[in-house]
Amino acid sequence: MASFEITPEPGEAERKAILAALGAENAERQTGSDWADAQLPERPGEEDEP
Repeated sequence: MASFEITPEPGEAERKAILAALGAENAERQTGSDWADAQLPERPGEEDEP
């Protein structure tokens, strides 16, 4: 996971919530749509991508 500097310094519960939200946002960006997966051809080496 990437390192983030959060200011002002949040409490432990706030920090966990912020990092969870950032992680969820990042996960959403990495997924493709079902339509794109079905319609677009695979590119060489794509099967190795997470």
